[in-house]
Amino acid sequence: MSARYLSLTLTLLFSLPSWGQKMNLASCIQAAKFHHGAYLQAQNARALESAKSDFVRRDYLPQAEVYANPTLSMGRSLDPTTYQFATRGFVNTILGVSLSQTLYAGGRKNLAVEMQDLQEKMAETQVEKNEALLTVQVIQQYFQVLIAQAQVRHAEEQYQLLQKISPSPDQPLELLQFNAQLSNAEWALTKAQQDLKIQKISLGHLIGSSQPQGILLEDYDMQPTLQDRAVAPDDRLFQQFYSWHPDYRHSQWKQKWQSLQLADIRASRLP
Repeated sequence: MSARYLSLTLTLLFSLPSWGQKMNLASCIQAAKFHHGAYLQAQNARALESAKSDFVRRDYLPQAEVYANPTLSMGRSLDPTTYQFATRGFVNTILGVSLSQTLYAGGRKNLAVEMQDLQEKMAETQVEKNEALLTVQVIQQYFQVLIAQAQVRHAEEQYQLLQKISPSPDQPLELLQFNAQLSNAEWALTKAQQDLKIQKISLGHLIGSSQPQGILLEDYDMQPTLQDRAVAPDDRLFQQFYSWHPDYRHSQWKQKWQSLQLADIRASRLP
């Protein structure tokens, strides 16, 4: 096994959440990146396009070809001293080296490189898009688990508080109402515990945990951090949004790629 695959295997092993491991939001997002199929597929597509870019640029280099052409010649002749036929064989080998360099291709090589660079950029935006979507999913599910944990703690407190109350047996109506409240509190606690299990299963599916019930999450500091920031005009806000959004950049590069493809078709008419 090569060092590259060994390091990748060790990284995946250490990224697997274990039973009782306390995780924060950043570690959950990092673990999800190692197990999310669409994100890994986008990364592989980006690596493939990058390799294609290197391959396309090789057309700028001269092409070298080495060849060998062996031939075998057989002949028979009459020996004048013995009057017998003699057979002789000759092996001829022709060796050669050829170099070729395209001097003019109508700009098609430059267009091919530009188009492949755009393909690589579009693959990069797909990785960014899948990473953003995955991050949002993990953040939402992370807080769903925290909310479910808080609901379980609240239900436990309510149930334990009612258990400490001792109603008078001389008041049958109050005793009946208390038993109903205790049953409702017990049902609310059971429901909250089941909801917590469901939310942990969903989070475990995202981060690749086979035992999601053993994952412990750190409390998140919900205090907002306020800082002064200049508010840009509406047009600049839209510009900032669209310049960041992966779909917008992907569509822009796709449009440019299509124009280069049209230019490549027109260049094919040139000698």
